[in-house]
Amino acid sequence: MTPRPRPTTGRPGRPAGFLPPDRKTAATPSAPGAFAPRRPQAGDAESAMLLGLGMVRGRIPGDTAQGAALLSRAAWAGNPQAMYAMALLHLSGQGVSGNPAEAFRWCAKAAEAGLPEAKALLAALSEEEFPSAANLAKAIDFYREAATAGDAEAGFALGSLLSKGLAGPPDFAEARKWYEQAALAGDARAQFNLGLMYLTGKGGTVNDAEALRWMLEAAKRGDAHARSNAATMTLTGRGTSSDPREAFRWYRLAAGQGYAQAQAMLAGFYYEGRVVPRDFESALFWLSLASRTPGNDALLLRAGRARAVLEKRLTPDQLERVAGRLAAYKPAGFDPEAEKLVVEAIKFLPPSARGPGYPTATAQAGPGSTPPPTVSAADPKALF
Repeated sequence: MTPRPRPTTGRPGRPAGFLPPDRKTAATPSAPGAFAPRRPQAGDAESAMLLGLGMVRGRIPGDTAQGAALLSRAAWAGNPQAMYAMALLHLSGQGVSGNPAEAFRWCAKAAEAGLPEAKALLAALSEEEFPSAANLAKAIDFYREAATAGDAEAGFALGSLLSKGLAGPPDFAEARKWYEQAALAGDARAQFNLGLMYLTGKGGTVNDAEALRWMLEAAKRGDAHARSNAATMTLTGRGTSSDPREAFRWYRLAAGQGYAQAQAMLAGFYYEGRVVPRDFESALFWLSLASRTPGNDALLLRAGRARAVLEKRLTPDQLERVAGRLAAYKPAGFDPEAEKLVVEAIKFLPPSARGPGYPTATAQAGPGSTPPPTVSAADPKALF
C-alpha cells in the first residue's frame, strides 16, 4: 500500500473575528477617575480607532455597530489598524454586513500601508477568496516576504501555492525549500508535505529515510494522515526495517482520530491476527467506521465489501456489542497523555507469533467476546 497524498492549503494571518492587539489607552475604566479614551475629535483617526476597538470588544460602553462606525471613520481617514479591523469585521459580519469583497478592499489598503498582518491576510484572501492571476502573484510576494522573515506559516502557504502552480507553472524545487524551512520550525503540515516530496521525488531526489523522518515528525504533532503514512512505510519497510508492531501503533492512533484508511488497515490486523490476537468484533468495528467515509477510494471500497461479509459471520451478541461500540465512538483529538494510555493498552502477541496469519494458541478473542466463528481451511488469511 502506498502512502497517500492529500490536498493542502494554508491560510496565514489572523482568523476572522480577531482584532488587533489591545492598546493600553483602550482599557476599560474600572473606577471613577480611571483613564478613559477620549471621544474622537475631528480628524483624530487614532482615537476613533481605539474607541471603536474597545466597543467592538465590549470593553467600552457602546455596541458593535457603533464600534464598527468609528473604525470605518478611522479607516477612511487612513489609519492602517482600522483598515485591517474593518477587513476582519467584514469577514466575520460583526457590526457590519459580511462582505468578503469589502474585506479584501480594506485588507489591501492596510497591506499597502505596510501592516504585516494585513499582508498575510491579504495573501490568504487572494488564494482562497479571489484567486485571480494578479492576486495570486501578489499573494506569493507577500508570503515570500513573511517567510523570508522567518514566518513558518507563510513558508508553508508559499510552498503550497508554488507546488500547486496556481500563479504559474508548479515550482516543486522552490516549494520544497519553503516547506523545509517551515518544517524545521515545527509546522506539521509542512513536515507532511516535505515528507511526501521526499517520497515521490518532486522538487528533488527520492529519499525514503527523509520521507519517513518528516512523516514521523508530523505524526508526533498529531497529524492523522502523516500517522497513517508513517504506519504504511513502517509496515512495508520503506525508509526503515519492517516493524508491524510499530505500524499498528501508528494506525491505531490515526484510526482513533477518525482517519478512514487507518481504520481499514487496523481492521485487517485484527481480522488476520497479525501482531495482535484475532478479534472479529474489533475488525468489524473498525471496518464499519471506515465504511462511513464516502468516496471511491479503493481501500475503503474493499473495506465496505469486507464489512458486509464479516457481519454475516458474527453472532447476534457480537453484532450487538459492535453496535454499542459504534454508538459510543467519537473521534479523538490530539492529546499526548491520552494517546500514551491508548498505546500502553495494546495487547500484542508474543514475538514468536508475529507476522500475518492466525494467532497461536496463546491468542485470545477480544475482551468480553464469545469465541469467533469456526474458520474453514478455505478462509483467506488476509482481509483485503
